[in-house]
Amino acid sequence: MKRKKLNKKNRILYKNLFFVFLNIIFVVITVWSYGFKFQDMFYLFNNEFIVSDNDSKITKYKKEKRGFIKPVEGTITSPFSYRIHPIYKKKKMHTGIDIGAQWHDKIKAAADGTIVETGLDKGGYGNYIKIKHEYDIHTFYAHLSKVYVKKGQKVKQGDVIGREGGDPVKDKNPGSTTGHHLHFEVRTSTDVKDVINPLIFVDYK
Repeated sequence: MKRKKLNKKNRILYKNLFFVFLNIIFVVITVWSYGFKFQDMFYLFNNEFIVSDNDSKITKYKKEKRGFIKPVEGTITSPFSYRIHPIYKKKKMHTGIDIGAQWHDKIKAAADGTIVETGLDKGGYGNYIKIKHEYDIHTFYAHLSKVYVKKGQKVKQGDVIGREGGDPVKDKNPGSTTGHHLHFEVRTSTDVKDVINPLIFVDYK
């Protein structure tokens, strides 16, 4: 009798696992058909995990530092989400926020930190700056017309680190862009995949 009950439970378990497997296959096919990449799925799953983790370094940072200031005044023209890339015309994850601001406006450090990299990415971000903050939180600023800092330099929250740019006609080395703006990212490590929604830290309303 016990053996029959056990066999019945096993059949139910296997049946449930089978349906779970079918659902996974369905999701993968759906995602693939809409042109999403597995890397894009990773971004969103990673973001949801971090946001829901009350013991994460992000929560600790927010409690101690009370978030970031706006790197530039303006409005969000492209959020942290899937989108059709305006130049490449492919659906992919937009790993930061685009902030429409005054042309060549001052770009400020969102928080205290150390400049870990400045450079030029001709194929995408143009002139950029990376800043490391406490708890290994990093901020990334791209499509700059001017860079005023160098690697190893320490900055305070609000320090001017560069100028907004990205105009494909008027700016030199704008990167892949259709108009001037600041591309701003928040990362939880040095890995470019470890991005989260910047609006967790900074308020644009």
